[in-house]
Amino acid sequence: MKKLILMVALLVGSLSMFAETHTVARGETLQSIAEKYNLTTKQLVEANPGAEKLFYVGLKLTIPESVAPSNAAVNNQSSSATYAPSTAQQVETHSYQPETANDDAPGAEFAGIIEWGFLPKTGGSTNLAYTATVGVNYYFMHKNTGLFAGARIGYSSATLNLHESERGSYYDLTRSSHFISIPLNVGYALTTSNKNFGITPYAGLDLNFCVAAKDKEKKHTSGSSTEETFKLGKKVGIDARVGVQLRLGGFNVGGSYVMPLNDNQEMYFGDDSYFAINIGWGF
Repeated sequence: MKKLILMVALLVGSLSMFAETHTVARGETLQSIAEKYNLTTKQLVEANPGAEKLFYVGLKLTIPESVAPSNAAVNNQSSSATYAPSTAQQVETHSYQPETANDDAPGAEFAGIIEWGFLPKTGGSTNLAYTATVGVNYYFMHKNTGLFAGARIGYSSATLNLHESERGSYYDLTRSSHFISIPLNVGYALTTSNKNFGITPYAGLDLNFCVAAKDKEKKHTSGSSTEETFKLGKKVGIDARVGVQLRLGGFNVGGSYVMPLNDNQEMYFGDDSYFAINIGWGF
């Protein structure tokens, strides 16, 4: 039994002699560390499972002895013209690289949109809706690309002009509404390798919580007119939308088709579907 324990101890000790560790310094990447030890990035990851997803300053990486330079080799390099730079020098050399090992990891990204909606025309009048929302998109596959789901919250308003006639009289009615809007969406971002350009089709729902709404009605009868103002109930409008965003560097532009899903949405935004354009970030 004592001989077996002694053999195990000798084996562990010998293994420790054949392995070298490297502590990650600021600015280093898996690629730069692999190049230092004449490795491929794949070899370094195989020796350190999980390092490609959890990579940080201070992480200790195992360098296989079969490819790690010996102390003698390092000493010989110090006196030659091909001497590899020190860790500090390497940090400075690679500090220009903006990406890190976690640049492609899944995660949440800020998202925001400013939108103009062209509501259905009534009697020749142009009706408009304005929306500004902020929130996050969570990318399930890679940062800023691939499948994502998002939620935002913000302010929305709508101005709807209506024209009606009845028994020799006609009415001009202007309906003004204000909402807290919560858009929910899913989509898929197709981007270039540097993620500066791409196209993102998406679909989702908008929940529009009315906080204030009123009708200003002008009634015209036989050359005379009267004007009245009425407050409307505070209800929740729901719509569905499909759209596409074009990523152009640091921001994106896009458009969507909005379809009412309940009577409240039709009351505030009109009976028909409408088109909207926007500028935004995070898609």
